[in-house]
Amino acid sequence: MPFSQNSDPAVCDQRSRYVLVAGDIGDIDEIRQVLSDLPRDAYGRVIIEIAAPLQVVPLDAPPRVAVTWLRRDERSSLSKVRAAAERGETLVRAVDAWLDEWMRASDDPSSEYVLWIGSHASEAVNEFCVSLAHELRAYSAPGAAA
Repeated sequence: MPFSQNSDPAVCDQRSRYVLVAGDIGDIDEIRQVLSDLPRDAYGRVIIEIAAPLQVVPLDAPPRVAVTWLRRDERSSLSKVRAAAERGETLVRAVDAWLDEWMRASDDPSSEYVLWIGSHASEAVNEFCVSLAHELRAYSAPGAAA
């Protein structure tokens, strides 16, 4: 399972079966590069966390790759009552939910995934990526249960 956090966008290769690209508005150039490298028949999702609707920009994604814009100002914080979500908080929740649905629940051990996660300015995202990297290493270890 390829995994990249804010590294070479070319990590998305032609063999990828499921693609998840996640970041914030600061990653938009890298996200565009990843999308341009995907085959037109790629399948997956792009999740971009933004602070306000004026940050939504046009993206050219393959037809079977959905783009979701998450507005922090419309989400509540997990740590503060009635406050907008902290930077990266909604992105982590969305990525974790995608992983639950598409990767962790998969009964097909031959499935291939490409994950590209940016938003490196967020402590929440960085902590999540460290945890996810450990999970992926355990998941792909020889003899590991899928």
